[in-house]
Amino acid sequence: MAKDEAAIDSEPVSGRAITWRSILLGLIGVVLICGIAPYNAYVANNTDIIGNALPIGVLMYFFSFVLFINAPLYWLAPKRAVSSGELAVALAMVLVSCTLPAAGLMRYLPGHLISFFSHSTLNRDYEMLMRDLHLPDWLWPRFASSDVIERGNEAVVRDFITRVPSDGDSIWAHLSAIPFSLWVTPALTWGIFFAALYGAVLCLMAIFREQWAANERLPFPLATVFVSLIDPPEPGRMVNRLFRSRSFWFVFSGVFCVHGINALSRYLPGYVPPMPLQFDLSAMLADPPFNALDWQVKVQAISFTVVGLAYFIRGSVAFSLWFAFAVVEIAHMGYAIRGSDYSDGMQRDQMTGSLVALAAGILWVGRAQLARVFRHMVGRRAEGESKGRFIPYSLAGWGWIGFMTIMVIWLHLAGASVVGAIVVVLLIMLAYLVLVRIVAETGLPYAQTWLELSRPWLMAGTSLGIRTTVPSYFWGSFFTSVLMQDVRQSLPSYALHAMRTTDIIHNGRTPAKRAVAIIGCIVLALAVGYVVSGVSTLYIHYTYAVSLDKNGTGIDKNAWGWYTMPDTYVLSPTVAYQPPRNIPVEPHGRLSHVAVGLGITGLMSYLRLNFSGWPLHPACFMLAHTWSIRMTWFSIFLGWLAKSLVVRLGGSKLFDSARDVFLALIIGEAIATAFWLIVSLVRAASGLTFEPMQFIPS
Repeated sequence: MAKDEAAIDSEPVSGRAITWRSILLGLIGVVLICGIAPYNAYVANNTDIIGNALPIGVLMYFFSFVLFINAPLYWLAPKRAVSSGELAVALAMVLVSCTLPAAGLMRYLPGHLISFFSHSTLNRDYEMLMRDLHLPDWLWPRFASSDVIERGNEAVVRDFITRVPSDGDSIWAHLSAIPFSLWVTPALTWGIFFAALYGAVLCLMAIFREQWAANERLPFPLATVFVSLIDPPEPGRMVNRLFRSRSFWFVFSGVFCVHGINALSRYLPGYVPPMPLQFDLSAMLADPPFNALDWQVKVQAISFTVVGLAYFIRGSVAFSLWFAFAVVEIAHMGYAIRGSDYSDGMQRDQMTGSLVALAAGILWVGRAQLARVFRHMVGRRAEGESKGRFIPYSLAGWGWIGFMTIMVIWLHLAGASVVGAIVVVLLIMLAYLVLVRIVAETGLPYAQTWLELSRPWLMAGTSLGIRTTVPSYFWGSFFTSVLMQDVRQSLPSYALHAMRTTDIIHNGRTPAKRAVAIIGCIVLALAVGYVVSGVSTLYIHYTYAVSLDKNGTGIDKNAWGWYTMPDTYVLSPTVAYQPPRNIPVEPHGRLSHVAVGLGITGLMSYLRLNFSGWPLHPACFMLAHTWSIRMTWFSIFLGWLAKSLVVRLGGSKLFDSARDVFLALIIGEAIATAFWLIVSLVRAASGLTFEPMQFIPS
């Protein structure tokens, strides 16, 4: 495959992909997504327009453009229609920008920078911690005082939590009242760190793209959905094959109507009865030992999106996901029968061991690709060998090292020890590598790799008596809260699927120069998205005191991001770790449970690599402990069951024929959700009462 890619570096691809139209279309989408997402999530309490690795905002944007703008162009002036190559570039830009405005970054970062001082005014331990850390001032908004307590009472903190007084109620009046000038310094300094982080991620994805797409031939189910939207129509047609499929529109209409009825039942409860899409077995399973089961076992809502995506997952993988979850829940009951508990700490340690085993497996299977990259880095590329697409391998390898070094230096300047900074940065990359590999193979939009970056220090402390510095532990906890909590909205998945979608649109023949230019467009999108999402987040926090949702009025907007997370995952654990306190202990052996996760996942990796009939995917054990599988296991089961029946009854021919039906489930739910979000947003902006819509997990 490497030779194939090298051979097509000089092959022309018809039509230009990077044009002023593709860049403009991408930037408009970036501004819309990054500008609207905070208001939609925190003020309207709607389903997140990003939410996961398959953002409904992106699907809605390109669905609307393809049908209502590009289709008429293909009919009236075909030469002026936007090509699929241009759409792929625009989609890549909009997709990567979804990293920024919500749980990928802005839901947590500004709130943490404020919350540490707000919490310190109420908690003496937190106050002393912030004094003892001696963190540099360039991390925070500009304060008038150097005292921790006084900072917590300054307007930049107080008004972020409540709202800033303004001279009027217009958007301009609110914008003028926001203290943007006080946020310039942290915007720049944190921008350096995240520019290095995103640069390292792009290099890493460029390194592994060929390994996963060409060598291992992973299915990339999410890329299948993106391509189905922007695939070009045949000559003389207005729309592509999917949008001419009767089965697609029949199922699409059904999904849209079901969600429409449920939305109308919220607005007209006495006239429109809802169509239930969930079951509740909590009363039936209330007695021991069933009461030990997670509530998500007893209460489940059907996700059409997950059912549809499960159809495109390999059967053994889909089976593994719901089956492993069932086994873990049986383990919960087993512990309950014995009078003990399968605690969160035990599960976190087992997940840590599992993640290490998965990362080791990824590196082992990809060792030939890594060796190829190393040869490029030292100038020993074999004749005819692929130079790498999107980012040349030599540049990707050295770039990854350079960006990682910048992050380590940044963290050291921010107070962490060199060793502590290296541990944090490497663990972030480790979690991202495992995450994106899982999403590429399973297509799980809610996939999570929960890794507590400070947990290795707890293990080292209790087992080896090794302590790190308190600032190092603080930064491990900080990035656990800001980056590891919601990895389903992180750059690795978005960037890799942007690259893969572009490759599929060009039949794997994206010219090398064009591929490198696409990375430039992605960087531009991230830069614009960083500014727009930052401004939008500050606008929401300084303009609104509470949600406008009539059912939740009085609830602080984004309280999870600015209040709960900094307290639960950063300040409280760091205080507990701070000397002269002993290192926190738990009623289980940390290393022994890490070994359990490592052993189970390592064994399954070995069996899957050496026995083609082994049915369980090695990632299933780790994923079975995560929120994502708990919320979607039943939908995964339905999708697996549907695919199994289709293949058994009709073979590959029926499987191919049914693809449109399952794409309709995915796209139909996204468009229905987006439609009713727009209704809520329009009513909210007009000052009317509205119903927040929560159609999918977010």
